[in-house]
Amino acid sequence: MPCSAMISSAQITRSISERSSAQVDDLPADLPKDLKTFWHRSINTEDVDVDTFIREATRHLGDGRVGALAEAVKERIRNAVLNKTDAQQRSELQRLQQLDADKLLAHLLRRYLDPDGNGKVHTSEYLGFYRRLYTGFTPGSRQWVFDAYAQWLKEESSRAMVVYGGPGLGKTTIAAAFACKAAFRTTEGEVIGSDVVGHFFFQHFEKKSSTPVALLRTLAYQLALALPPLRPVMMKLNRVELRNLNDDDDVDTAFQTLLLRPLKAIEADLKSLKRPLVIVIDALDESSEHVKLLHLLEYFKDLPKCVRFVVTSRPEERIEKKLSRVFEKTLVIRSDDKHHMEDLKLFIRDQLVTAVIKSAPAGGAPGRSDLLDAATQLLLDKSEGSFVYVARVLKNLTLGDSWSLDDLKQLPDGLDESYSKDFEKMCIKKEGFQESPMARMLQVLLAVQTPPSLELLAAAWYCSGGEGRAAQLPGPGAMRTAVHGIKGFLVTLGSLYSVHRDTVTVFHKSFHDWISTVELPNRKHNEFWVDPLPGHRALANLARPYMADQEAARGAWHTSSAGGLDALQVAVVSYTLQYGPHHLVELANMLDSADSSTALQALSMAVANYPYLAAVFGCGHGHALITALLKLRPAPPSGPLADGLRWLLTRQKELLSVKSEEDVVASALRCPIRTLAYGAAWQHYARSRLQAGRVAWRVRHTLGGPTTWPPLRVEMTLIGDWTWDHRDTVVG
Repeated sequence: MPCSAMISSAQITRSISERSSAQVDDLPADLPKDLKTFWHRSINTEDVDVDTFIREATRHLGDGRVGALAEAVKERIRNAVLNKTDAQQRSELQRLQQLDADKLLAHLLRRYLDPDGNGKVHTSEYLGFYRRLYTGFTPGSRQWVFDAYAQWLKEESSRAMVVYGGPGLGKTTIAAAFACKAAFRTTEGEVIGSDVVGHFFFQHFEKKSSTPVALLRTLAYQLALALPPLRPVMMKLNRVELRNLNDDDDVDTAFQTLLLRPLKAIEADLKSLKRPLVIVIDALDESSEHVKLLHLLEYFKDLPKCVRFVVTSRPEERIEKKLSRVFEKTLVIRSDDKHHMEDLKLFIRDQLVTAVIKSAPAGGAPGRSDLLDAATQLLLDKSEGSFVYVARVLKNLTLGDSWSLDDLKQLPDGLDESYSKDFEKMCIKKEGFQESPMARMLQVLLAVQTPPSLELLAAAWYCSGGEGRAAQLPGPGAMRTAVHGIKGFLVTLGSLYSVHRDTVTVFHKSFHDWISTVELPNRKHNEFWVDPLPGHRALANLARPYMADQEAARGAWHTSSAGGLDALQVAVVSYTLQYGPHHLVELANMLDSADSSTALQALSMAVANYPYLAAVFGCGHGHALITALLKLRPAPPSGPLADGLRWLLTRQKELLSVKSEEDVVASALRCPIRTLAYGAAWQHYARSRLQAGRVAWRVRHTLGGPTTWPPLRVEMTLIGDWTWDHRDTVVG
């Protein structure tokens, strides 16, 4: 499975070599001789790419010479573009050709800090969604928040400001305003700069990019763009160490490497700054690694004092308790807060001004202003303080030809009831809903770890019994029928899900919160409750063949590498490599169930499936596999799975650089000779040797080396301060 369809730098290098003789004299005059030789070698071989050269040259020349260097690279790209006929390659080359020095540096920094290209660095492109969110910001609203922010900036002793609020109360829009606005005007008329240099938005539906290390990589990237003295420091970080940073390790290592040491290196420059460096972190509660994230935040107080934070989160007890240790000032947005309700009222009226009112209430003919006042107050009372509720209602109203105050009176009260009423309006029957085909689709959408493609969603739905068929990939005809059925369900659900470029995304996290909750806050049973467990089972069914069967894994990997898979197989294989273990672990943790024993068996086979492991580590998903296995509860005490996990943990840095199935087997053969991991690897090795008509030798004794795994050493990290009344806990 290819990790990316984009043209790689190595391919660009080869293309350039076809049109350029790589004359060393074209390079900047003061480029060291060894780098000229380096460039000449990179043009004529595949082992060194353009990015590597520019990184090395930047280290020697300093950031100021990137512009001249960029022109030298662009000239070669320009030559390569002339005779290219492949549309995709030509487009990519032209795009790189148009990059100016700053954009080129940003591109290189991102590639450097996210060497696997797995989206762990959020670039300015991802801010587009939040910028669009900010465009709906009502002028004049949230002034009390901005006033509090201006006052907080003046209080140099306070390192952070925390904004708490329940679901749908506008926290992310506030964070988007901080990230997008260059300046604010206070109530007194004072204009202040936002001073925001970095931002990170956690997203519940993007598990791989909502981790503590993804946060650190992104902040390192953004700070380097904002602070020129920091760029050479970042470029000098060890690339191997950067690649090895992952969420399986103690976040302290990543924090030290990506933020603390680089910022300490330019401490003299930071002391000369007249304004603080503000970082916005949104939706802590949506992180996929809550414990490690809260642990990480406690380190933030060690950063230079000029680095300050604005944080938003739902007011969950565990989050509030931990943040109170680090962040001194909090700002709580409550659904009944006077300032918040005034902002919501302003938003409602601003949106209603352009709407069409069908008729006045019976018994009077008040003016337009009176109608707007009445409609505004009616929506405000029903909203329970939720911006999301109001946005959904207004969207539905404006989609209709007309509406009246009587229509507004029929609206449900609050977000939870609005979802329930929506289902009833869609003629979704409560009786038998749990077994319905639509419920099966929702089960998959609750379990899936990233916004799924239509093909992946349809395949998982098919495997879940959505059409009453066995757990296997549908054929072309059945697949078309499944996709058609999925599209029909999504049309029925209306604005609750959107489909963009064949990717399905939920309208708002609050909908998944509602549909996965059995008992609602008003103690009312949710008759449309959906259990995500069958969704995990369906997605595990897709993954199991590739994880448990070596020939299936080898065939899928080799075929996908050659571009021989269709869209469905690409979607399934790509998802399986990254998230298949997660779904099997979810099933394995359902103790004393048939699902549990079947899942454990599949996982045991996966850790000895060398073609599968080669594909996983080759695509940069090895850490996701190890993280999933570490979440088994209880941890496997012995047997192939426990032994395989011990091997993956012990040799993970070596495995991160594997290129083939043979590399994985070689790693397993370095395990102690009496371990199950070694035994399985030797049997695999012996079969391949005998099939080739060669002798398979086996080591039976070693001199001085261990024959079994040494005792496992566990290091416990104390998060917070220990107290004898057990209000704090130790997490390992």
